[in-house]
Parts: sequence; C-alpha cells; structure tokens
Amino acid sequence: AYPNTDTQYAQESINSYSDNGKMVSDWLNAIHMGEYATAILSGGYFDLQTLSQLDEIGLDAVGITNPEHRNSLLYATSYLAQYLAQQATEQN
Repeated sequence: AYPNTDTQYAQESINSYSDNGKMVSDWLNAIHMGEYATAILSGGYFDLQTLSQLDEIGLDAVGITNPEHRNSLLYATSYLAQYLAQQATEQN
C-alpha cells in the first residue's frame, strides 16, 4: 500500500499549527498578554510573523477592546516585527 500523502500533509500542517500556536501563546505569556492567546489564534495569527502584523483593525477583529492592552500589544508587535526583520537580514 502507498502512504497516504494527503493524510501525512494534513498531520504535518496540524503539527506546524500546534508548534506555531504554542510559540504565539508563549510569546503572549512572556509579555503578560496570555489571556488573549485564544482570541488571537482564533483570529488567524498562528505564527510570530503573522502576529507581528497585528494592527488596530486586527485588534478589533479579535475583540480586544481594553485600551491599555491594545497599546501594549501594538507596541510589542511592532518590536516583534523589527526583531524578525533584523533576524531575516542577519540570516542573509
């Protein structure tokens, strides 16, 4: 019998999602915003690269309304975007 590549791909996608989702959750916990992990992951921010693009519209879409938390998240994701860009530059 041939291996079912569709099933293998699906499992790899799930593993990747889980790994990246954990990274997002861990990062949110590190900045004391872990309470928003479920909302942010549900909003499609599955990895740090995508999370680094979170903006006011994204915050509205995932239902984060607390002004102080919004500002903290926007500041932190801005820093995350700069960090990821620097990492990408150093790898090239």
